[in-house]
Amino acid sequence: MNRPATQSDIDLIREGSVEGPIKDYVLPCGDKVALYDDNGVWGVGGVVILKEGVGELWFILKKVDMSARAIMKEVSQQVQGYIDKFNLIRAQTVVRSDFKAGIRMMEFLGFEREGLLRKYLPGDFDGFMYARIP
Repeated sequence: MNRPATQSDIDLIREGSVEGPIKDYVLPCGDKVALYDDNGVWGVGGVVILKEGVGELWFILKKVDMSARAIMKEVSQQVQGYIDKFNLIRAQTVVRSDFKAGIRMMEFLGFEREGLLRKYLPGDFDGFMYARIP
């Protein structure tokens, strides 16, 4: 399930992120949602429209006791919802190059790796640019 994200949702997820505390990330403006279940919020995400038909998606997930299948289903529905809502012809995202779970998730969701962005992410981490052309 999802609802509009609040600042407290974002702060909660930043503290317990699967990537470790990520206070340095500046989250973009745009449409933000909180992903939750009966146990509370387990993720936040959003999309920033870069130009008509092109959106940059982002997600931060918390360590939770949910199955990977349940998480993938929710994130997949959110991605498709953004594609439909904003009529995207290109959905893109950047994943830390050393974040194997995030890379697997993007590839499972049909995103293709387009290139390496060196020292692009906070902490001077490299990131892979992924895109999905619906």
